[in-house]
Amino acid sequence: MQRAGIVLVALAVLLLIGLLPGIALVPNLPGASLAVVLLAVGTLLIGVARERRPV
Repeated sequence: MQRAGIVLVALAVLLLIGLLPGIALVPNLPGASLAVVLLAVGTLLIGVARERRPV
């Protein structure tokens, strides 16, 4: 249970690191696309973490 919480916090930090350059460099397509990819991967990993959590 604690491990899942740590993973979610780490993912949130990674998403912020990925989203901030994308927001700061809106005209820069690679920065924005990187943010979208990180957001998608983070969402997927959060879903996997929730599925693996014991009921």
